Amino acid sequence: MEAEFVNEFINRLTSNLHDLVSKNIMIETRLAMLEKSFTSLQVEHEKALEELERLKKKATKTAEA
Repeated sequence: MEAEFVNEFINRLTSNLHDLVSKNIMIETRLAMLEKSFTSLQVEHEKALEELERLKKKATKTAEA
């Protein structure tokens, strides 16, 4: 009876471990994809800010002329 309990315990432990490892890999993959998206959005944001500054300077020069 005790050996059956230990075997069942090990089976459940192994199953839970497999599930948790799979979930961890999935979460790490999602995180990596989100980090790439975030980096891309940061670059786009910086470009937009630079363009805004360029247009502000252009408008200032036009207004002064």
